[in-house]
Amino acid sequence: MAKFLWLVFTEPASTEVEGEFNDWYDRQHVPDVLRVPGVTAVQRLKVATALEVPGKYLSIYEIEADDPSKVMAAVSARSGTDQMPLSSALDRSSVRQMVYAPLSERVEGTRLR
Repeated sequence: MAKFLWLVFTEPASTEVEGEFNDWYDRQHVPDVLRVPGVTAVQRLKVATALEVPGKYLSIYEIEADDPSKVMAAVSARSGTDQMPLSSALDRSSVRQMVYAPLSERVEGTRLR
């Protein structure tokens, strides 16, 4: 099976619900997404600089599948259902996502010294 990275940029609906957004994402959404066959891991990040970015929050999901579009279809089918409830604290219009396939092995700086 091939490995892919699924990047999802998000924003809370407002600064007033940012805590609720992060609580929902960490406690509800991440476990729900990890139950989808083919999604094997996730790491959440928050923007650390003022650079122009598609969203304040980034989740990087790892996917192992022959066809990542089938995994994405399974996520879409569950999204907004009892299997994967969405929160009103999520600004749905802010969601930007893309799936990447690796072009090379991961290279660490210590290997270059």
